[in-house]
Amino acid sequence: LFLYDDDQFDFEYEWDLNLLADDSSTPFASGEVSIGLNKSPLYHKTMCTPKQSCLSFNISAPSASWSSMPIYSLAMDDTIYREIQWYPGVNSQTPNNQTIIMGSCTVNGLCD
Repeated sequence: LFLYDDDQFDFEYEWDLNLLADDSSTPFASGEVSIGLNKSPLYHKTMCTPKQSCLSFNISAPSASWSSMPIYSLAMDDTIYREIQWYPGVNSQTPNNQTIIMGSCTVNGLCD
């Protein structure tokens, strides 16, 4: 995960990574990214996941301001799954969260 946001208002992004084949309600990994004045606008997180896994990545901005326009990129095994400038909370058409499915996933595995 790579995230850039130079917003001057203090708030946090929350994220979690889940193994979809795992029946556990506990995320495989999770974290928060603090954004605001006198804080670094860059965030980078690298983690190891089980080979051939199917994962769900969720990012949310529960207290995003109208000026929040982060750029984030999500990649795994040299494949970019999402690289986007996101406008959370700007209006009702722009949700405050996004979910990305990535890895070795099958339709049957996702629809179970």
